[in-house]
Amino acid sequence: QLQGAKGAEMRRAEQLSRKKIEQAEAKLKAETRAHEKRVLEMQYEIDKLRKQKLELQCKTGIDPKVYEAETFRASILQKRLTELESDKDREIAKLQKKLKWYIENQTVIDELEKQHKDDEEQIEQLKEKCE
Repeated sequence: QLQGAKGAEMRRAEQLSRKKIEQAEAKLKAETRAHEKRVLEMQYEIDKLRKQKLELQCKTGIDPKVYEAETFRASILQKRLTELESDKDREIAKLQKKLKWYIENQTVIDELEKQHKDDEEQIEQLKEKCE
């Protein structure tokens, strides 16, 4: 019974580890998609501002205040995009590290289960010899 309980406990631990791995992978994928979407949005905004800048430059009598404001806004968006990319890169690295830990943990669980199975087989063999 003790061995059965240990086996059940190890199976529960394995299921929990696999569930955590799946959750980490799903979170990583979701973060990646969200990051890519935000990057595209920011790039679109930058392109839109560049087009507006060109239109302003092509016109005669460009209002310097408008030009300066748009240039400033574009630089802020570019900095924000860089920050977002950096934040997402850090988050992805963190999730990958966590995923690696779960995978390594699963390997240990698998080894322990194999050892447990081997021990049970040996116990059965010894019982048979004793009888």
